[in-house]
Amino acid sequence: MGTFKEFILGEFAHNNYTFLGKVQNDICFLKNNEHDDYWLVAEGYGCYEKQEDLYQGVYEKFGSEYLLFEKNTSLLMLHDCEGDSLDSSLLIDIENNPLYFKKYVLCYTNDSYEDLAVMLQESSVADLAMEDDMFGRMLKETNLGTASLLYGIMHKLPFISVKGQNADRDNQEIFFSASSNAGELNDFLDSLPDDENDIIGVIGNLIKVDDNE
Repeated sequence: MGTFKEFILGEFAHNNYTFLGKVQNDICFLKNNEHDDYWLVAEGYGCYEKQEDLYQGVYEKFGSEYLLFEKNTSLLMLHDCEGDSLDSSLLIDIENNPLYFKKYVLCYTNDSYEDLAVMLQESSVADLAMEDDMFGRMLKETNLGTASLLYGIMHKLPFISVKGQNADRDNQEIFFSASSNAGELNDFLDSLPDDENDIIGVIGNLIKVDDNE
């Protein structure tokens, strides 16, 4: 089993993205094979504090060849919450920051990743998410366990699709095939509060590591 970052990069490869190279030594730059959709994948959120430097690094190395990257690049930050839980208000601030890139923070722990990796030996991310037992856990799990990590992956990587359906990146929705779970998921998403301060509490529950584990 590789690192969590290697696993995430594998999901990009499975979904028609090509690795173009690295910026600042270890931040990966990828492009969709059919569209001008670019992603940067980083470990931790330290690059957020120096995103102007990151932008300049991408521009200098890839800007002349990929002219449309400026308006079409997302930054995915992988944050290991083991011993360093991310304050939910900071997460909101990072993801709502409008400068340079569309930003996503994907929180995980080694335990949650290892458990998920075992489950994915005989299933894909999308198919596992639609299994009845796992789907129910995704809606109810409040600690950062396997189910909430799976939910985070599906939510933060909007291009992951189920049974050939494509994700519409403009509205960042997850599209599921017709099933008994699809309507339930839509109801759950519709029930989320519109107010940003209320959402902070919801996200706090999703990324919180259970103190008893």
